[in-house]
Amino acid sequence: MFVSYILAAVLWMSYYLSSALHPDVLQENPVWCRLLHILAQYATSSNYAWMFCEGLYLHTILILAFINEKHVLIMCIIIGWVVPMIQTVIYFAIRVTSSEINKLCWHDQTNLQWIFLGPVALWLALNTFFLVNILRILCTKVSSMSQSNPLRHTLRATLILIPLLGIQYVAIPFRPVGHEDFLYAYNIVSAILVSFQGFFVSLLFCFFNGEVILLLKNQLGVHRQRKMSRSDTARSSMYFQLSNNNNASRPRLSICSPVVKTNDETGVKLVTETGVKLVTDTKPDEKPPDQFIESNV
Repeated sequence: MFVSYILAAVLWMSYYLSSALHPDVLQENPVWCRLLHILAQYATSSNYAWMFCEGLYLHTILILAFINEKHVLIMCIIIGWVVPMIQTVIYFAIRVTSSEINKLCWHDQTNLQWIFLGPVALWLALNTFFLVNILRILCTKVSSMSQSNPLRHTLRATLILIPLLGIQYVAIPFRPVGHEDFLYAYNIVSAILVSFQGFFVSLLFCFFNGEVILLLKNQLGVHRQRKMSRSDTARSSMYFQLSNNNNASRPRLSICSPVVKTNDETGVKLVTETGVKLVTDTKPDEKPPDQFIESNV
């Protein structure tokens, strides 16, 4: 259903931007313009069909608990994609062969729109029936569970199901004729409902969904934990590097036998009585230090 939303929006915007704003394109009536109109009609019809499929699927799994969901999904795919294709082929075949309506990139409204509006009206009527029956089942289950406020749960379910099933579209297929004020109000309401339908559905079933929010929180927690572990690893490596540098700059101490050996050419080595040796290197021209540091273990 979300794919049909995206396709319908992109195709209708492309159709109007490429033809309605260019009078020369309308007069030429090119093939690509009519093809774009056909694709937009197909996407819109498929969108309504998928709304019906949503209602059919919910109603079926509530009424028939032991039905095979795979068969229901196959039926929904056929209704959602194949049936609108048949409608579109019939519409295209009739309109392209009529010289009276095969003009102006098919912007003008004709009675052929009922090829799409008839099934749309049927699907919306069936979805209304599905909504009433689903609410009846929900009210029965909520009342049996002794909920504190069953009316609240019922209203919440209604507000969620109305945009999903497209019940707000019941008045859209019936376009008022002959009344300019009614037509103006119809165009405004229709534009708002059609434009924000996918937005409302995505908010309710994606962005406000508890499972989706929990999954996003878990992903953010994993990302933060990985970031913190990387920073801790970087700090540890920097600390060990600084420690190694400091150790390399300190004098070398070693345990050896209490033997004193001096060499004026290379330097002086001092061994204490306890066996701790401090090695200092001097250049051949320099004199050995007069004093040495002795340490007792």
